[in-house]
Formats: sequence, C-alpha cells, structure tokens
Amino acid sequence: MAVAKKVYTFVYPHVCTYVREGNREVNDKTLKHIAMKNLWKMMLAVLVMLCAVACEVGIDEPTPNPNQPENPEQKPDPDPDPTPEPEPTPEPGDITLSFEATIRMDADETRTDLEFNDGTGLWDTVWSGGEVLVVTAADKAFEFVNSAEEKSIFSCNAKGVEVLEGADVAIALKHAKSGAIDSKAGKSGGSLSAEVKAFDTKEVVTLDAATTFLRYKSGFEVTISATENIFVYDGAEHNTVTLAAGNDVWVAILNVDKAVTLTCRVADERVFEKEYTFASHKVYNLGEIKSTILPDPTPEPEPDPTPEPGDANTIYFVPGVWNVDGAWFVAHVWGDGVDAVDVKLTDDNADGVYECQVAQAMTGIIFCRMNPKYTDFSWNSETESDHVWNQTQDLTIGVAPTNCYYITDWEKGEWREVGSQPSNPDVTPGGSSDYGVVGSFQGWDVAAPVAMAVEQDGWLVARGVELYKDDEIKIVKGNTWDESYGLEIAAVLTADAEHALVKNAGGNVKVAKNGKFDISFNAATSKFKYTCTEEYSNLTVNITIDNKAGWNPLRLVLKSGDTLITAAEGDVIEGNSYAISGDYIGSSLTYQFLTDGKQGEEASVTITKSGAVLTLDENVIKLTFKLDTDNAKQWWGETAKIHVWGTGTSFDTSWPGNNMTYDGNHTWHINVPSELVGKTINFLVHNGNSWQSNDSTVAITASGATVTGSSIGIN
Repeated sequence: MAVAKKVYTFVYPHVCTYVREGNREVNDKTLKHIAMKNLWKMMLAVLVMLCAVACEVGIDEPTPNPNQPENPEQKPDPDPDPTPEPEPTPEPGDITLSFEATIRMDADETRTDLEFNDGTGLWDTVWSGGEVLVVTAADKAFEFVNSAEEKSIFSCNAKGVEVLEGADVAIALKHAKSGAIDSKAGKSGGSLSAEVKAFDTKEVVTLDAATTFLRYKSGFEVTISATENIFVYDGAEHNTVTLAAGNDVWVAILNVDKAVTLTCRVADERVFEKEYTFASHKVYNLGEIKSTILPDPTPEPEPDPTPEPGDANTIYFVPGVWNVDGAWFVAHVWGDGVDAVDVKLTDDNADGVYECQVAQAMTGIIFCRMNPKYTDFSWNSETESDHVWNQTQDLTIGVAPTNCYYITDWEKGEWREVGSQPSNPDVTPGGSSDYGVVGSFQGWDVAAPVAMAVEQDGWLVARGVELYKDDEIKIVKGNTWDESYGLEIAAVLTADAEHALVKNAGGNVKVAKNGKFDISFNAATSKFKYTCTEEYSNLTVNITIDNKAGWNPLRLVLKSGDTLITAAEGDVIEGNSYAISGDYIGSSLTYQFLTDGKQGEEASVTITKSGAVLTLDENVIKLTFKLDTDNAKQWWGETAKIHVWGTGTSFDTSWPGNNMTYDGNHTWHINVPSELVGKTINFLVHNGNSWQSNDSTVAITASGATVTGSSIGIN
C-alpha cells in the first residue's frame, strides 16, 4: 500500500528546516533541493552577521594612491564576491499533499478480470496516469493529479493545500465537460466521488462509482451498439460508440430501466451479442473482443533460436482441444547431462501442426498450454498460478516417423506420424459416424440431427445444409446433449476456414452468409469448418406491416444502428409489406412509422429468415401493474417482467416474459394489442429475482387495465 507524502518547509531567523515524509523516505531530488536552499540561507545569515560586526567596530576607508591618475570615465571594478540575493518568499509548491485512491465497484457475474480483489471488493489497479481528482473543503478546491509511475497516488502542491488536512472534504473525478459522463474518455469518463470526514492523507480514499462501466480488451477497433441510447459523447446521447484498440478499455454508460442488448463488431463482423439489465456501481466485463476474420494484431513472442542443422531433432505437435482461448504452446525438454530448456512451438504455415527443434541429447519432454496473458514461459507457483493452463505427463520424445504428438482429449494424447490422424474408435473410415448437426434450422431436435458421414483424413461432413444468418448450430454426438461442441461465446465464424470448437461449451456457431453449406468436423482435433456451396446473394425478405391505425400515406423509417436504410423522411409503404436485403437477417433494426402530422414511437425489430411483422395501433392500450404493499415496495426493485400465455397473439411470451416500462412510484406498464380488447388474458408478473405473482387473469378494456400487488398475491 502506498503511503501519503507530505513536505513542509519553514524558514526561521536561525535557519532551521523541518521535513516530514510520513513513513516514506524523501527522494534524492527533493533532498538535493532542500540542501541547496538551506546552504544559501546559511550563507546569507553569515553575511548579515559580518555586516553587523563591521558596523559596530568601524572599517577604515582606503587611502587614495597618489601615483594613480584620475580617470572620471573609468568604471569601478565589479565586486569579486557579490552578496547573494535574499531568499525569495516560498512559491506555491513548497508544500505537497499526496494520498492513495482506489475505486469500489461491483463486478458482473461474468467477470474474468484479474485486477479485481475478491477480498476487498476493490479494483486494485485501474488508474492510467494523468487523471485529476478535485478535493473540496468549504469553498476551497484543489486539483490532485497522478502519474504513470505512481498511478494510485494523487498529489497537489498548490498554495494553501495544507488547509485540507483534518477538514471534511468532497472528492470527485474531474471531467472535461463538468457534470457529464463521456463514453470515449475511458475511466476518466465516469462519475467517481467520495465524502471524507477529517481528511487524513495517510489513509486510502475509496471512490464510489455512480455510473456503470463496460470493460474489455481488444487488439482491434471495436464498435459497440445498443438497443438504447446508453453512450454519451460530443454533448449528446448515442446508441453506438466506436473505440480504439486497447488492453484495458473502460466505457462509461447511462443506466436505463429496461433490458439492453449489446452488440460488438470488429469491422463488419459481429463477434459478441448479449442482453443486460444494467445497474449502477457495476463493472460489466465483456472479456476479450476478438475477430475470426482479421489476423491477430498482437505480435507473437520471438521464437527461440533454431539449433544448427545436424544437431537437432524436429518435434511436431497438434494441440487438438487445447487450441482455444488464444493459448500458445511450449515444449519443456531435458536429457542426461544437459540442462533442461523451454522451446516455443510455432505453426508458421498455419496448417494446424506446430513444431520445434530440440537438441539430439534431449530425451524427455512435457508439452504445456500457456496463458496468452504472458509472453514468457514460467511454471506455476504459489504466487503465480495461471501461467500454465494444461500440461502433459513426462513423455519420452518420439522418434521419426512417429515424432508428432497429438492431443486427443484434455488429459490424453499419443505419438503418431505427422499428417496422420489420431486413433478414434468412434469413427470408421468410409462409413457413418455418431456425430450430427443440430440447430435452429431444425428446431434443435437433438434426437434427429443432420447426420455426418466420414470422409478423408478423419473429417466428418454433412452436405447441403440450408442455413441463414439468424441460424445457430452445434455438433452433437450420439443424439444427446451429453457431448456437444460449440463456442465459449456465440459468434459468427468465417467460411472456408478452420475453427476450434469447445466440448460442451454454451455458445452456438453462427454463419456469415445465407445459403447451402457443407459442414465439416474433425472429432479427433475438435476442428470445424463450413463451405458455402450455394450463396443466396440476391435474397430479400419482407417486413409485413399490420396498419391497424389506418394511416395513409404510411411511411416507414428504418435504420441499422445510426445508418439509414430508408430515406430520412421514410419510404411510403405500398400494400402491407416492405422488402429489405437478406443481409439484414439476424440483425436488430430500429423503425418508426410516420404519416402527415403524426409519428409513432421508435422501436426495434429483429429480422429473421421469415422477415418480420410490425403492427401499428392508433390507440395505445396499457396494462398497468402497481405495488401497494410496503413489503413489496421495499424489496421488489425497479424491474418488472410480465409472462403472458394463451392469447393466440403476438402478445404471448416465452419465459421469463417481456420487460414492463417503469413509470416511477412502484408502477409499471406494457402496451397491449387492440385485438385483445374484450378478452381475458393469463399472466404472471415477476422481478426476475424471486418476487412474483401467482398465475392470474385480467380483462382488457379499451381504456386499459390496472392490477395491484395485493390483488394478485405478491409474496
């Protein structure tokens, strides 16, 4: 823990200097500065004393030299020993106050960040350097700044800063635009503050975050879009922000009282999508944003020197299921009478086979799967436990031609000839396999997957599978979910390239095109690829509009993010449909209806391979839900979801239902389609966290309906 630093300098008639540094030693530069100032002060004091003595005893005037001619133009010789200038009054900066600051925030349950301290609930190293904290006491405000060398220490040497000691102070992060968050300003773009009684700079100050942050790392420029305007920059609110690459990117966002879907794109590739209900004081860690299309911009560590020819053996390595999460690989080798060495394995031709060269004297080897957080090899220890993710047992180095080690499962492997396939009892060459393809295209029916046949080199193939950009798939074995293969996070994978799948991972595979595909999977290496055999390049889908309001003319404004698809004033709808490109399948679009003198509210719709259906209702019918019990008001929160069933309309939901709009004062509403007027609906209301109603019914009238907590059996 850093210790607060103070420096006080006082000048007395007897040249006495007092320096206090808390528990930290004064640095060399400060000591030299103080010593030089004290030297001048001592010299000045001595001179003053000498002058005083001269005045008391008297000093004889020098006798003129008669042999020296008078020269009125001759200037007197300069004083060879001038009297030093008096020490000026100390300028601001003679007194420095410093304190340590950290940030208290709650981590999202998906956090993978290692800088979060589970014991204290604090983010230990979040500052970059150059941040400004404003400390205010009464009507006096002082700016404290940190440095890149001491990121958590904030210092100020302004005149009068010592008044802060022992005072009640308010501390806040300074913004470029006062009072506003800035989603492009990183950690400095949020609202951080603290109230401190009897300010003591030796104590650590913990700042609370009023705003919510997103956090991620990426080697690429990332565009984040949201279904609501949660980003603030350039003096306005936006639903999209584009940020530069970085190892620790913080994004301050606004909170909205509804679920928000985040989509991250690298170039034109959608690489991340997830729904959140954001809360204050939280960091939502998005993990590492990667691209499956663009090459990794992070330079690889320099490979170990290649031994001289004739003095080495080549070892090959196929990582199989290990080849995920950006891992890299090392061979730890040893032999009798020679020191053990660590050699990085490389795949220079990107054929999936890694290799290295080791001295002929080496006889033993351990293959290691390394954490990409580190670039140098190191074994795990009591203090560093995450360098090596996986390792084999001690192995005897294989001899050519069986000098290629295949990882066949997380805990298994075998030496084989390079280019051959590992033994796999589940696959019979030339026949069928136990593997198949399931997905949204066939209703996720694991009992009836699309069968995969065995082809050359251990690859299994399902041919002519029709898929669209909103479809998601997985590979399964044995017509059950006991063994499946997907991704850690659902993502769009590029065609005609090999990708590593993860056993029993939760994320699904998405395709980048609409068309028919040959889908391939290697059960031994968990590699996956797909090839488009017939692309639906000119595909269009229809947005069907149910114009219940009877607006005429009816115009539709349609946007993808901030990009207009229609004209700015909207396209006139002829009939009841509007055709758009099939490239928008799987995308969430924003729409708004317009007519002369009227406009509807902006809303969003997801385009599927069947298009979409939009309904325009003239009369807004609201179903309102209110809490009227003190117990429910105290514990319910600000979220309410409604699950509806049995209406036979689009108002029916799947669990957990749709979000209701919070109106304040423990009241929520949702708009009801006009076709349900006069009907009784089944519903259940809950907060997503254990508080819910019983199964209930309510009659919908043209003026809407209201239900209260006590009348529907709130827990």
